[in-house]
Parts: sequence; structure tokens; C-alpha cells
Amino acid sequence: MKKIKPIIQIIIILVVLAILIVSAVFLLKVNKKVYDKDTMTKIFEKNNLTVVDKKIAIKNDDMNTFIEGYSKEENYSVDFFILDTEKAAKKVYNEYISSLEKETGGKQGTVTTNKMGFYKYVLESAGNYVIVIRSKNTVLFINAFESNKKDIDKILKKLKY
Repeated sequence: MKKIKPIIQIIIILVVLAILIVSAVFLLKVNKKVYDKDTMTKIFEKNNLTVVDKKIAIKNDDMNTFIEGYSKEENYSVDFFILDTEKAAKKVYNEYISSLEKETGGKQGTVTTNKMGFYKYVLESAGNYVIVIRSKNTVLFINAFESNKKDIDKILKKLKY
């Protein structure tokens, strides 16, 4: 069997390392950011939303945070939850979707996912634009009129969602 020259071995190792580094960078860019209460509050306020801490209003032992941001005209709201576990967040996410589909007579929205634990559900029905997003142990629920779709998309873009 012919021996591989040391220079070729080094080149092969460098190529493998380069592939690993590029893969790691790609995975980090694909991963959606998980926000905390203070950061999300600031983002809501920068987008002219009135922020209310609603944790007291909900009896859920798995929920650490629940804030709502709503527009001054009250034509859309954004609810943000932080739960203890991804399992609890998944349950909240699925409950929202189930409830929405019942309210719309079974109409289903579209789901976008990635391998890094990001799930986005979008439903447009009867003049409403509703989005439910789960990223790790957080859930974002947006309820808006379709006429406010651009405002919502702007907020989501800032969140990188």
C-alpha cells in the first residue's frame, strides 16, 4: 500500500477543519435567539408597544415570565412566555395552535421548523393574522389584524424570527 505524503495529510486535515468550522458557523446562524424578559420588554417598547407584566394573571407553575406588548390602537398584541422547560413550552405552543384551529373551524396554518428547536406557526383567517413561535423554552404569540401584518413582520425581523 502506498504511503500518503505528509504534505497531503496536512492538506486533508486543514480541509476537514475548514468544513467543521463552516458547519459550526452555519449552525449558529440558523439557531434562533432565545430572549429574556428585560430584552423582550425593551424590544416591545422600541416598537411602541405598551408592556404589561401578566405573570400574576396566569396560574401556571411552569411559567417564569409572561409579558404582553400591545399597540396603542390595540389592533395587535404580542405575548411572550418563558417556561421552565422546552416540554412545557411545547405544550403551550401546541395548546395555542389547537385552540386557534378550533376557533377557525379547522382551518390550519403553515408551520416552519428548523433542527435547532425553532417552530413558527402562521394562520391568516377572517381578517386576522396570528403567529405562534416556540424557540427552546420560550413562546411568542401574536394576534393582529391582517392590516397590521407589516408592523408584525417588522418586529419579527428585529427579533430574527
